[in-house]
Amino acid sequence: MNNLSGQLDRTYFELQEQAEINPDFQADALRLFGQARAIAAIAFAGEKDFLVAAMEAIYEASATVDDAGRVFNAALVALSASQK
Repeated sequence: MNNLSGQLDRTYFELQEQAEINPDFQADALRLFGQARAIAAIAFAGEKDFLVAAMEAIYEASATVDDAGRVFNAALVALSASQK
């Protein structure tokens, strides 16, 4: 998963550079960015340290949406529910 995330990141950076010259590449660059973050979130979720895994997965997932606050709020709700 980490290798795939890195590969997607590299391709994203290449497209982002091209998008500075030709804006037509911007949509593809953003799609790859989201995919890389989603894969990274999945990879982090498998870490041995549960707290680090959760924090990193939530952070990466939050980067894939327009409103990161919704991801953080959903995580807080889930954590609160698990405390009951």
